[in-house]
Amino acid sequence: MVCYQNNAVSCAIVGDGMVGKTCLAKRFAGSQFSDKYVATVAETSNGSVSAYGDKYSVNIYENENQSARSKTITESDVIVVCYSAVDKESFENIKSFWIPMVRKLNKKKPIVLVATHSDMRDENNTDHVSDSEGQNFMKSINADYYNKCSAATNEGVKNVFESVVCAAIRYRKKKTNVLKRVFAR
Repeated sequence: MVCYQNNAVSCAIVGDGMVGKTCLAKRFAGSQFSDKYVATVAETSNGSVSAYGDKYSVNIYENENQSARSKTITESDVIVVCYSAVDKESFENIKSFWIPMVRKLNKKKPIVLVATHSDMRDENNTDHVSDSEGQNFMKSINADYYNKCSAATNEGVKNVFESVVCAAIRYRKKKTNVLKRVFAR
């Protein structure tokens, strides 16, 4: 699953059930949006996006089985952590469960924090998660990017995976520079 080919990026997508992970991945892969909920056990999607003038293939892995999910997180280039912008509990679970679990498995891999259901958010509703809350949390956990999106309207979906590719490229460059310094001695 780990892709070191220059133009292929793998990402694990995690978060609470029903926050829109599968819809986001499928929408990016070119599927039409469906509002019918089907629980996901394991899902693989792929699509492509341009970044820095090159086209990149993005392979997205979602796995609800704990041991398979751990392997997916460990082997992916980037971790996408999703919460619903209209479900404060899913945001709190990012803080208390998902980020600690991801960091325990993989301390250094890039994280892209994603607020789904952005089309349904009402900034005046205190049960919803504001952009500033998401951005502040992104900074507090040293995530690489924060994006908001709606799989229903397709707004921001491409931006999420452009962020994934950019995070992977930056991580690879940093890793390469470290190796060069180690072997230059």
